[in-house]
Amino acid sequence: MSAEQFSRLESIKREQTPQALARLVVILVFMALWLTLWLFHIPMPVPFLLVLIAEVAFFLIYWRAVSFLPSVRAVSLAQYFMLAAEIGFHTTMVYFLGGISWLGAFAYVFGLIFTNTFLDLRRGMIYTTGASLAFCSLILLEATGTIPHYVYLEEGPLRHTDPRVVATTLIGACGVFFSIYAWVNWVGHQLRQERDTAVRTQEELLSARGELQLANDELEQRVDARTIELERTNDALRESQERLTAVISNAPVILLSLNADGVITLLEGKAFEGLGVERESVIGHSIFDVYRGEPEVLESMRRALAGEAVTVSSRTGNIWFQTRLSPVRDDEGRVTGVIGVATDVTEQKQAESLLAEQKRLLEMITIGKPLLEVLEATVLVIEQQSPGTLCSICLVDEKASVLRTAAAPSLPKPFVDALAAGIPIGPSSGSCGTAAHRGESVVVQDIAEDPLWADFAELALSHNLRACWSTPIVSTSGAVLGTFAMYRREPSSPSPEQRRLVEVAARIASIAIERQRADDEILGLARFPSENPNPVLRVTSDGTISYANEASHALLRTWGREVGERLPEFWRQHIDEALAEATSREVAGTFEGRTFSVMLAPAEGGSYVNLYARDVTDRQRAKLALEESETKFRILADTVAAAAFILQGSRMLYVNPAAERMTGYTKQELLSMDFWEVVHPDHRDAVKQGGLARQRDGRMDEPFEIKLVSKAGEVIWVDLTGGLIEFEGRPAILGTAFDITERKRVEAALKEAASRDSLTGLLNRRAGLAAIEERLEAAKSGGGPLALLVVDLDNFKKINDSFSHETGDAALLRFAEVLTSAGGEDAITTRLGGDEFEIALAGAGLAEASALAERVRSALRQALVRPGEVPVPPFTVSIGIACYPEDGESIRTLSRRADQAMYAAKANGGDRHDAWRHLQSEAA
Repeated sequence: MSAEQFSRLESIKREQTPQALARLVVILVFMALWLTLWLFHIPMPVPFLLVLIAEVAFFLIYWRAVSFLPSVRAVSLAQYFMLAAEIGFHTTMVYFLGGISWLGAFAYVFGLIFTNTFLDLRRGMIYTTGASLAFCSLILLEATGTIPHYVYLEEGPLRHTDPRVVATTLIGACGVFFSIYAWVNWVGHQLRQERDTAVRTQEELLSARGELQLANDELEQRVDARTIELERTNDALRESQERLTAVISNAPVILLSLNADGVITLLEGKAFEGLGVERESVIGHSIFDVYRGEPEVLESMRRALAGEAVTVSSRTGNIWFQTRLSPVRDDEGRVTGVIGVATDVTEQKQAESLLAEQKRLLEMITIGKPLLEVLEATVLVIEQQSPGTLCSICLVDEKASVLRTAAAPSLPKPFVDALAAGIPIGPSSGSCGTAAHRGESVVVQDIAEDPLWADFAELALSHNLRACWSTPIVSTSGAVLGTFAMYRREPSSPSPEQRRLVEVAARIASIAIERQRADDEILGLARFPSENPNPVLRVTSDGTISYANEASHALLRTWGREVGERLPEFWRQHIDEALAEATSREVAGTFEGRTFSVMLAPAEGGSYVNLYARDVTDRQRAKLALEESETKFRILADTVAAAAFILQGSRMLYVNPAAERMTGYTKQELLSMDFWEVVHPDHRDAVKQGGLARQRDGRMDEPFEIKLVSKAGEVIWVDLTGGLIEFEGRPAILGTAFDITERKRVEAALKEAASRDSLTGLLNRRAGLAAIEERLEAAKSGGGPLALLVVDLDNFKKINDSFSHETGDAALLRFAEVLTSAGGEDAITTRLGGDEFEIALAGAGLAEASALAERVRSALRQALVRPGEVPVPPFTVSIGIACYPEDGESIRTLSRRADQAMYAAKANGGDRHDAWRHLQSEAA
């Protein structure tokens, strides 16, 4: 049943009350008249009184019965039944009053008047017609003698059987009846129309008022929401402006602005501070004057002012900047200025320069430049990349007992000459000798104070050398070939950038030394060609074979050549190029399924070439197998969903794409970062202790779960495993990390759900008591108080029985909200079960606990039913309080005593709180 139908049914039911009461009043008037006449001994028919009593009973029953009818139709049918019964009652009364006597007519007239007052035109016509038919039928039946005439008064000369009397009565009665109907219903109809109009108008006004109130409330809410939104927007804008200002002020960039004429109007940024230029000396000047001597920059500025976005690199002092210039346009598209962001790319330029120098040095090694020339070029490159440093390379002698200086172009010559006899390799032989002995880097921040330099300190200090860092040059097999040293004229330690430079220099030097040793090996065997197990040929400038050792006969048969014959065209071409360049060159070739590496070494004067061939089949196969293995590894690592990386020390040497996706860093960023920057601070020590930092002892611990930090600052849970491998001749860790963040979230959600009550969201009994126990132990350790409140709803069973369990659940949920709000964040609120709750408040005594109990009761009284929710009936609570340490020292004792106090509060009528301490006083 809709709300509208419900309202209409109740309205019709209410209308029956005045109708029934009006009829009862009329009936009581007739009964009073009958009694009055009877008291004065005026004859009155007793059946008339009985009919009146019956009519009273009928209307009383009708009045009560209508209120239980289920529909509008049922009420209308009941009303028709009531009208029909009323016609019967009135006709019977007329009969017992003597037919046409004045009292009978009076009863009909009053009945018609009162009935038509409450009926509409249609039902009034039906009732009047029925009453007229009943009255006329009674008159006719009496006149014809069909029914006996009931006489209680003497009749005059005109009897009820006289046709004239009958006709006059019929005509007069119908005229009177329908005249009353017309008049009463016309007046009633007008009044009802006025009433209905007034009611509709009032309802419309109330509806409009309600809509206006709702609109006003909605408008106020929207205004409040908009105000809050604007405040948040303003706060965010201020925060953004502050952040932007902080970023511009602290970021290594320069933000500049030009007007349409190229005049500098803005110059901000931390990077500007390092230029040593005052802003006032630049702002207001034309950019074309500032960069007058740099045509490339000026051309870029002109293009930007012409409306083109341009990127240009420029150098100011020792700092390189990459500037992005973007034109600023007005509403009509005209360029009104230029905004530029200059980024300090000095490190990038240095890296590019270093890369180019590395390439040049490797090319020198490839074309066979002398070793000392390559080493000296390497030293000069490092000194150029790290201004203020003096570098040297020392090589281990044949007996591996001393280091001899091989390249030190910038060190003081007297210092180098003083070390001509060599630097002993030992545990206390300066930075270089100790580094070669240990096989690891040695940093001496102050030569004057470090005991490692005891034997050489005076020599170094006399040439103004105060700090030295040395790192060993190691071969692919792990043997120490020499050392690379970096000197400073003031006490200091190397920066991370300098460490990387020295690592690069040591690696290049290692390649150059091993290449030279390989060449020396070949040349050394050339002195005794007959003893060489590999093919050795001597070929003249025209390609003729002049000598061949025993090992080269099979090779010659492959070519179909003998001594005295010319080599194939392929080899003659390479020999001509070697003679023309006067440098050795290496060529690879395959003969009878075996792979050879052939070295062509021109002799002095260029008259012949020594051809040395080495069988590298096994090495080539191993190389191919290694390349295949590496290819498979990279395919597997690049396609696997887990992050994979290779770690040496704290540096990552390889990462797969999954590691980039997981962390948000690019491959270049990860390879340039320290591994511990990716590990969450909470787990760095655990990872180090877990085995990733133990690369030297060859032992790894079991897999474990840790947290990483992405580039965006998000926490990522991973399942980390690692294995020890050898990478580029050194121990390393191959690690894999599976993203288990979602699993951790699910576990946390499950753990949270296991500790929460499913209905109220409060801590359940197990989790709540554990939390309260922790608070109690903390209170015992700190010597502070703790209050425990047991809260129980009064007569909660009646709520479930009288309403529904849905209503009971709504009541519990609302009550949980009240407890949480009243207790605040410091309270532990627990649902023990059913309608019983427990609250623990640390640092609180009886006074604070009593105040909390009153807050709970007050908030509960003020809780309102929210629109759209299940209605919650009013209810009250009883609260018991026990405090540590006065009322007990264990959670069990405190809970029991608070529970006893709560039951005492219930016994005293409920809706109150009692303390166990007061119960003890009353008992005493």
